[in-house]
Amino acid sequence: MRRGNRLIFLVSFFIFLNFLTCRGMAGSAHDYDVEPAPIAKALVTFAKQSDISIVRPRLSYRDGKTNAIKGHYTLEQGLSRLLKGTGFTHKILSPTAVKVIRLPRYFPASGDQSGSDNYQSPIIEEIEVSATRRTDFAEKLPYSMSVISGAALDRLRGGSTNDAVYKIAGLSATNQGESRNKIIIRGLSDGSFSGRTQALVSTYLDNSRMIYNAPEPSFKLLDIASIEVLRGPQGTLYGSGSLGGIYRVVTHKPMFDRYEGDISATYKVTHGGAASQEYTAMLNVPVIEGRLAMRGVAYYEEDGGYIDDVRLGLDNVNDSELYGGRFAISLNVVEWLTLTAGINFQHQIDDDTNYYDGALKPLNRDNYLQEPRYDLLKHGYFNLDADFSWADLVTNVSWLDRDLDNFFDGTLAVKKLSNLPQIPSSFEDDRHIKTISSETHLSSKGGGKFEWLAGFFLSHRRENLVASFVTPGSAEFAGYGPTDTLYREELTEKLDEIAVFGEATYFLSERFAVTGGLRWFHYNNTAVSFLDDVGIGNITEATGRQRKNGVAPKFTLSFYANDDRLYYLQVAEGYRLGGINFKGPTEINTDDD
Repeated sequence: MRRGNRLIFLVSFFIFLNFLTCRGMAGSAHDYDVEPAPIAKALVTFAKQSDISIVRPRLSYRDGKTNAIKGHYTLEQGLSRLLKGTGFTHKILSPTAVKVIRLPRYFPASGDQSGSDNYQSPIIEEIEVSATRRTDFAEKLPYSMSVISGAALDRLRGGSTNDAVYKIAGLSATNQGESRNKIIIRGLSDGSFSGRTQALVSTYLDNSRMIYNAPEPSFKLLDIASIEVLRGPQGTLYGSGSLGGIYRVVTHKPMFDRYEGDISATYKVTHGGAASQEYTAMLNVPVIEGRLAMRGVAYYEEDGGYIDDVRLGLDNVNDSELYGGRFAISLNVVEWLTLTAGINFQHQIDDDTNYYDGALKPLNRDNYLQEPRYDLLKHGYFNLDADFSWADLVTNVSWLDRDLDNFFDGTLAVKKLSNLPQIPSSFEDDRHIKTISSETHLSSKGGGKFEWLAGFFLSHRRENLVASFVTPGSAEFAGYGPTDTLYREELTEKLDEIAVFGEATYFLSERFAVTGGLRWFHYNNTAVSFLDDVGIGNITEATGRQRKNGVAPKFTLSFYANDDRLYYLQVAEGYRLGGINFKGPTEINTDDD
């Protein structure tokens, strides 16, 4: 009992001692002479005169200026006078450290409510975004953008990109099934189907580019911090494939100061279809408090089918299964340097496609063969985040491995490709894509008249494609053989990209700013194709190559009329890289007979 009393006494004593120390520091007076200046600059001057360190939020020249202070004040008095009326306040953390905090903004009260003693205007949530390569508040950026976070994102829990499109203006997607779709921004599209041309919308998971010319992988929206969408060409900062804009999913990072966990199970019944079920789990563990933390997510989903194939005599043919997970570990090396490494894994298995024949009964089809599909995605990454006194450095190295295996019912094409009878035949498209990429960018600390950003990007991509058309029994017919494969192509394509980019903003005043940016890029694309075409009897080889340099400029004029209104004019350019096409000698009969 005495030991317990001693422990309580010691803890209370040290807490009281720390309180007295902070109070004493706050109560000791200093001589100050700080002129009115942009908040970032004034805080630096104040910190030097107080001999303290100041932790501050992201600042901009448009945040205005501080008050002038001159005289003998305590730390508390000096900060209060300096920040009065600026929209910022402060908190004394220790005898040598102070934190400056941005005050929340409120919606103005309506006439009926403002007179009530109990009424408090709701807070305007200021959402931070980093899709612009620097962290800032969405409503203060001269971009056409949308951000989902907080409660709005909670309602999408467990969904995918096709669920997010209903919440984001200007964003849409095709509806061919999970991990088959193409994202569309502002209606800019090159067609409904996902071929091998480069996407018009660049898709990111955190800092990693996830697609080049493959379908959007339909990320499972679990443990997500925000979804950020930039509308319009983003070629200067994001390079090729961003003609329509950027779709970026931001995950929660490992937290150093708390345990977090979540688990859920869902079971659903579909009228006229098969049952569905879903299981998810999330765990955050601070291994070494303040220094090392881990975070993981795992999920499994079975989506019951609802389409019947009357020719094959199968019910609920479009069953699908999805399982995967994410794992990340973060190390806070020193106060200004954080390293994060992680892996992502997702496997989508579809028993069949999701379309039916409108000429038959609802939700019925009459295919000759089923059309299964498999999509296996593996992704690893390494991030370095450094917070220097004068700039922020972000480096990302990413590795992506994706297997896409598609089967299609090609029976109706047999007569168009050959003189064979209409035999149930399959077309298989098997793609294996490997990508290694790296990007580093350095951005200035905000708060001054001049803000800048500079970076470089490197990428190496290799795709192996095997496409084949198989007609069982065709080898027995004269002129065909020796196998049942009527068509087979083996294609190897390599793409190397390098780019250097930069952007600068100059504030002519607190309300008027001009921004200019430029990206220089170079790419080298090579392809080799081995083709065994219908009726050839031997394998032909074809090669192709293209190289190109180019630039993508950007120019923006911004006028901040007040805290609630921003006008801007932006001219920007996007681009996508051309591909290499090979033509086989077989002529296709397109007559409708």
